[in-house]
Amino acid sequence: VVAILLGIALALAIGYRLGRGGIKVERAERTTPSSAPPVLILGDFETAGEIEAWQTHGVIADQSEEHAVHGTSSVKLTFRQTVSDPSFSLERWFHQQRKAQDWSGYKFLIFHLFNPQDTQERLILQLKDDDDNRYKEDIYLGPNGAMEWKVPLADLANQLNLRKIIQFSVFQWEPKRQSVYYLDYVRLERGADTTQAEPVAASPALISASGQTPPTSAGSTSSPGSSLVDAAVT
Repeated sequence: VVAILLGIALALAIGYRLGRGGIKVERAERTTPSSAPPVLILGDFETAGEIEAWQTHGVIADQSEEHAVHGTSSVKLTFRQTVSDPSFSLERWFHQQRKAQDWSGYKFLIFHLFNPQDTQERLILQLKDDDDNRYKEDIYLGPNGAMEWKVPLADLANQLNLRKIIQFSVFQWEPKRQSVYYLDYVRLERGADTTQAEPVAASPALISASGQTPPTSAGSTSSPGSSLVDAAVT
């Protein structure tokens, strides 16, 4: 009897569960925080098609080989002082890829910026949900410096519906002069264990302007120098 009781206790301890006929040799289901991919890439800028999925307003967006942190390309953003709020935004793509609107299974929004100016510069991050709630955050970039910007999404839960995010934007307010920045590897991560995970590219490069997946050929890439200028933001 003691041996039987010890056997039951051991089985429960290693994750088995009891069925109607006694011990059911079936690994107990483990609760996971989310079924979302460990890493979801929103922008990697490896092709011109991906850059074209973003919207610009008073900004020139060029594919560049400089200051890339993931892959071989980044996007060079030239903010002009010709408008009061120049911006580089991903929005229409979220309406085409509704699964990508759900950020509730992720812990962090992360992206990389480089400031080639000799002065400290300010950008503003804006996130928006489908109820037009907005979150804004100042980003101060030191002179001639790179920065990984990491936003804990749990801190935004009282301000945004994390299941219905429809905009990622970086912008300036009333710039006094033209300035340049490099942006790369915009992504969502589930947590600290993602360094060993294979990223899942939900990248806008996979979606054409019509919302259909364009044909690709093995090894095909766009050369640096592709640009996107002044598509109006809605």
